[in-house]
Amino acid sequence: MSPFDFVALLVLVASWLFYERMLPILVGKRGALNARMVQIRRLWMLQVAHRSVRIADGQFIGHTLNSAAFFGSANLIVMAAVIGVMFGGESAYTSVAGLKFMQAGSHWLFEIKLMAVIVILSRGLLDFVWSIRQLNYCLAAIGAMPDNPPDDQRRIWGVAIGDLINPAMSTFSRGVRGYYFSLAAAAWMFGPTALLLVTIGTVSILVWRQSRSGAAEGVSKVFALVEETMKMDPPTGAAPQIEPAQSIEGLTPRRHSPPTAQARPDCHGHGGESRLCPRLTDQS
Repeated sequence: MSPFDFVALLVLVASWLFYERMLPILVGKRGALNARMVQIRRLWMLQVAHRSVRIADGQFIGHTLNSAAFFGSANLIVMAAVIGVMFGGESAYTSVAGLKFMQAGSHWLFEIKLMAVIVILSRGLLDFVWSIRQLNYCLAAIGAMPDNPPDDQRRIWGVAIGDLINPAMSTFSRGVRGYYFSLAAAAWMFGPTALLLVTIGTVSILVWRQSRSGAAEGVSKVFALVEETMKMDPPTGAAPQIEPAQSIEGLTPRRHSPPTAQARPDCHGHGGESRLCPRLTDQS
């Protein structure tokens, strides 16, 4: 391994491991999309605490869970392919080294290059698995939330579940980034120059998507609305929710009086001698 190979590999490893810590510095004052999404998801969970019907929210999280499972399965397939090449023996090395545009290097360097791809993909697979576990925890927490908790408990529930879903989504994003950096590691097959350039290009693309892409601009606008909403103290600052057990007029709970003997048709004409009538009369 030449000194240039070592420097290029060091840049790849540093970018891969410390990307999240470097991102706030790289995006500057514009802010990162992922950081804004943390607050948006937190407000989402606060709104979930104000809803009695949460089927759609569970479906949204389930969709993300399925996406994590899909990426994890694809990750495993790619890992199996790379491992097959690494254990292919001399024939696999000869086939790759015979290509004119490849710089496979020595046999042991060729295996190190493949191992770099496998290590990055392995961490991505573990991130997807952990993300799936955390999303399942989040679904269980939403299912455990009471339908109509007291007002002082709504915010507590929302904040608690928000602190549960945000790490899950951060882990999912880390697993997706593993695909980017595994492609950068695969570029090492074309030489250290290709590895260095593709690594810098990968970081540049990720930073651009986090700060200057159309999605980042849209999330920034939503984030501004979220900041205004978060300044209000839920549930007093939140929009009033009409629960199924509430009337529209004044949003006051309906008072359902228990049935009486006079309200039952089977009691009329029988002089109150029905078996149901004495029991209903006792409850009134």
